[in-house]
Amino acid sequence: MTSVLIVEPVSSGNELVVRAAAMGWNTVVASFDAEDRTLTAATKDLASTLVQVDTNDVHAIVEAVSRSPVGAGLDGVVAGSEFHVEIAAQVAEKLGLPGLTTTDVALVRNKAKMREALQRAGVRSPRHREVASRAEAELACAALTFPVVVKPVESSSSIHVLKARDTAEAVRAYAAIEADGMIDLGRPLGDEVVIEEYVSGDEYSADGYVWRGEVRIAAVTRKLLGPEPTFVELGHITPAPLGPNDLGAIERYVGQVVRAVGLENSVFHCEMRLSANGPVLMEIAARLPGDQIVHLVADATGVSMADAALLMAVGANPETCLDEHAAFGGAAGIRFVDPGSITAYTRIEGWDDVPRYADVVEQKVLVPAGEQIPSTYEALRRVAYIRYRASDPDTALAVNERLGRELRPVAAYLS
Repeated sequence: MTSVLIVEPVSSGNELVVRAAAMGWNTVVASFDAEDRTLTAATKDLASTLVQVDTNDVHAIVEAVSRSPVGAGLDGVVAGSEFHVEIAAQVAEKLGLPGLTTTDVALVRNKAKMREALQRAGVRSPRHREVASRAEAELACAALTFPVVVKPVESSSSIHVLKARDTAEAVRAYAAIEADGMIDLGRPLGDEVVIEEYVSGDEYSADGYVWRGEVRIAAVTRKLLGPEPTFVELGHITPAPLGPNDLGAIERYVGQVVRAVGLENSVFHCEMRLSANGPVLMEIAARLPGDQIVHLVADATGVSMADAALLMAVGANPETCLDEHAAFGGAAGIRFVDPGSITAYTRIEGWDDVPRYADVVEQKVLVPAGEQIPSTYEALRRVAYIRYRASDPDTALAVNERLGRELRPVAAYLS
């Protein structure tokens, strides 16, 4: 029986556990299983073996797994979150198992190194500077053209990613990152930052995998963002409503990016903007996409990105990764409900009407009515979502825009 170690499954990483169990694999889950690394009840039920350990400590994971009866039978290791891609690679190397190498990971976890790799390869990328102090931020701004975007080098979920119109705004954005004591999945945010020139254009993500040098894109997704200066994702459409020329340009560009950062035998989630000069990378990650995109890809194409990730983790060809259910063959979308500036709500106006005009797959509340909405990080303030299917990408986009207009949280006032 195939046996795989999944390190800290959160968000879409839980789909790795679902799919490994569905394939009849021995599913070993390593997790801290506390605080914001607490496993879901469903993941605990599906896992064959749970190993509770500090998943930010490579040596602790290796020791704990080696002591466990399942340790000797492992066939591969895969990360269940963005922050554990590098950890999983290190564990795989120490246990002598297939998987990403630490060299591969270095260029996708750090946004500054990612940019440098593209520049060396001659791949289109915005000019940037890496900074680690306010003084360096000022110097970086003097060398770049405004507007710029300020972002932490190793964060996720668009946290602290901000558009700045001048040096003062950029330095304030850096100072906010420097002052933030945020701990995410047991890791501090840090104060290393990239300041890069702003790229205008619609935003897209390409999800796929590279196996023995061959790059395959399963789907390109249109990303619908909230108002700037932040870049909160409020909706996604898979496949993106694109003409053949733009789609071809994206596919060629993603291949260049994947090769520039040296990814091999891995899934990828590649985010870019389609500028007047062609696609421009925002970032690329060696993991499954978040925001339910892993489900949108499966709904629209039948391809299970989780299956692909698992197969490559054990050294197997991912070409057999088609989902067990038949491909829907149309389009899929998701719309998040943005509460705006309110701190709590009593109900979501239009919530009960959605099934009348959308083929709903899942309708879920993230922050219940009456509870305090998180006050920091806009990406964490989304209170609900609707995941749906449509006959084609244009229809899916129209549904998404209607959901954005009609779903309105009604403010409540907490005592």
